[in-house]
Amino acid sequence: MSDLKQELAAVRAELKKHPLDEFKNDILELINLHGASQQEVVIWLEVYKDISITQSTLSRRLSRWKAQEL
Repeated sequence: MSDLKQELAAVRAELKKHPLDEFKNDILELINLHGASQQEVVIWLEVYKDISITQSTLSRRLSRWKAQEL
């Protein structure tokens, strides 16, 4: 029984991870240092990192990151 509980906890922890978090520094560099638009970042993620997201998802994640910095 406890094995199932641990496995479920591991699955839940994995679900909380977001693929964008892995590339946070790269995304922020593209936007802040290189002047990339959110649309350009979405395309970059799709082409170079094989991650398909919407611009609104990226926007929400950027807002969350900015809120965490404060």
